Amino acid sequence: MMLEAQQIPFVQCYPGCLMMCTSQSGFPKKLLCPVTCMKSCLQQASPQSFSLNEEIDDSDYFCKLG
Repeated sequence: MMLEAQQIPFVQCYPGCLMMCTSQSGFPKKLLCPVTCMKSCLQQASPQSFSLNEEIDDSDYFCKLG
């Protein structure tokens, strides 16, 4: 189970994912663990894409009084 709020660098994510995947999987599925973990860790580590021309709404970061 991966937490979306916590961003883990790929070099830390991949070994942990690989160890967990291989310990929890049977023989045929175990062979796919390197590819599965690479995909999972690269997607998790990549920043969210957004347009530079898009306006960002920061109103949730300010205190609301009243």
